[in-house]
Formats: sequence, structure tokens, C-alpha cells
Amino acid sequence: ILPAPAGAASPTNSRLASRAYGYQLTLLDDDSIDLHRFEALVKDGRAALVSGSATDAFEQLDMALKLWHGDPFGEFAYKGFAHADATRYLALRHTAIEARFDAALQSTDGGDLVPEIEVAIAADPTEERLWGHLMVALYRAGRSSDAIRAFDRARLMLDREIGRASCRERV
Repeated sequence: ILPAPAGAASPTNSRLASRAYGYQLTLLDDDSIDLHRFEALVKDGRAALVSGSATDAFEQLDMALKLWHGDPFGEFAYKGFAHADATRYLALRHTAIEARFDAALQSTDGGDLVPEIEVAIAADPTEERLWGHLMVALYRAGRSSDAIRAFDRARLMLDREIGRASCRERV
């Protein structure tokens, strides 16, 4: 996707052109790309969180995550031209997920987030912040024994996963 050359595309001529190497989509200034909107919403959400506006932060981050569908660049994510950007966008999504949980836990007790946090942990079980979010949400929901069990699960999983890694490093 290339930016429109000066005076190139107008509503009356084609914005999709065939080229020797494939196709070229010419974007106009008012075009919107979900990834750009995603980045802007995450940036705004994190800024709101830092400034103490947890409710605004949650809304911005929630809107950002609703834009996310599948993996960036799909089957091309591991190709040289896309790998760095795909990795960056996946990391930004991970940051948005964690920041959204932070915002929710600052503005509510978080009990309704427990299933969502569990799903996030299943996708990334070594992320300690997610385990912390789960424990806080369970405790605030009046489920202190479940929060302690979550702590034990996290400790065992981290010891198994990261403990093994540190043993391999010593060998």
C-alpha cells in the first residue's frame, strides 16, 4: 500500500491498479487503516491510564482491542518484509490487554474480568502481570481462597517453565 502521489487518485478514477509485481492500492488522506487506529487508541488509552483516567483508558483500550482480528500480516508474518512489524504489533496488543486490565482494576473490583484474565493467561502463561491481575480480581470479588490457589498455580507454572529454562542456562 502506497500513499497517493500528488494529484493521483480521485473519486472518479481507480484506486486499485494492476502492476507488474501485483496490485497497488492508493489511499486518500481520509482513509483509515485499522492498525493505525489500533496504535492511536492504545497510545491514547495508555496516556489516560497514566493520567489517572482509568474509565477513559478502559474505553480506549477496549475499542482498540475490538479492532484486532487474527494475526497481523497473516501468513506473511514471518516473511522478512513483515516480521519486525508483526512482532511489534503483537507486543503492542499484549501491552493493550494488560493496560486494559490495569484500567479495569483501577475503576471496578474486576470480578467480572476473571474469565477474560484466565483466557489471557492460557495464551501467555508466563506473564506474571496477568497472574497478578487474576489474583487481585479474585480477591476483590470475595474469592480469596481462589486468589491463593491462583498464586499457587502461578508459582508452580513459573517454576516449571522458567525454572527449567534457568537450569538449561546453567548446563
